[in-house]
Amino acid sequence: MKVFDLHCDTMTLIKNKALNLDNDQTAVSLAKAAAAKTEAYVQCFAIFVKSDESEEAEKEWAEHYEWFKNQMMMYVDRIEQAMTYDDIVRITAEGKSVAVLTAENSSSLGGRLESISEMRQKGCLIASLTWNGRNALAGGAHKQEYGLSGFGREAVAEMERCGMIVDVSHLSDRGISDFLKIAHRPFVATHSNARKVCGNMRNLPDEYIKEIIKYRGLIGINYYEQFLRSLDKTADVTKKSVSIAAGLEDIANHIEHILMLGGEDVLALGSDYDGADIPDIISGIDKIGVLYTYLVERFGNTLTEKIFFDNAANFFQKNFR
Repeated sequence: MKVFDLHCDTMTLIKNKALNLDNDQTAVSLAKAAAAKTEAYVQCFAIFVKSDESEEAEKEWAEHYEWFKNQMMMYVDRIEQAMTYDDIVRITAEGKSVAVLTAENSSSLGGRLESISEMRQKGCLIASLTWNGRNALAGGAHKQEYGLSGFGREAVAEMERCGMIVDVSHLSDRGISDFLKIAHRPFVATHSNARKVCGNMRNLPDEYIKEIIKYRGLIGINYYEQFLRSLDKTADVTKKSVSIAAGLEDIANHIEHILMLGGEDVLALGSDYDGADIPDIISGIDKIGVLYTYLVERFGNTLTEKIFFDNAANFFQKNFR
């Protein structure tokens, strides 16, 4: 079993909790990665900034980047940052886990276009334009009335020029619509599901799933309970049992829907580990084999391996040489 996960919030969480990457508390850790016994493990570590204020967000991203860099130095014998696809191949062959740096919420740019090339030089390969609110670039999922700003359009062009992949997870529908009018390169949704299966606004409507397929991007299936299954409106939502009903079948249902749209080659994993409430059965990377086995039984080995590793690896091979 090989694993390529497009999104987790672990690096932000361990920085905030003053933990190191080798711990037994977080969903993603070196200890749990070892327990998973994968043949290859590539984990995209997002540096998440919650603030939509440019100056504050830029400072926060810089602090978390230093934490990330220190973790890579501390555990260099067990994990290494990859800047290219060839790095992924080499690091994996050395028996180490692979770390890919990404950014969640481009308010971290500090309102400066030059920040994009600076972040790209540090190995930030993928960046989402927003989180849920509105920042200098665009409106997020909770600000559907806002699309891309002028600065957002400039930022997209600069990201494409620098070879940084745009992540449309968290972007408003209007923002994605504006983005599609100017996009020239493949793009991704690192941790988003199908809105037709679960109506949460953070999930993607079919029209945007089809665009990602057309552009040969990636869609990372998110394990967050509230993005997997819509709550029963007649139920008492104050009871945790309502929200934890989601599980492996729901993940498979999102996969099946995207397959029906022609998405066999864009499906990937986008766990949202350490940033969301995950079904207990796959609550950490050490339990990922349970999902692998379930998907093999439902979809077969070839498709499961595409979702778990091959599609993401192929995307990186084409876009990060």
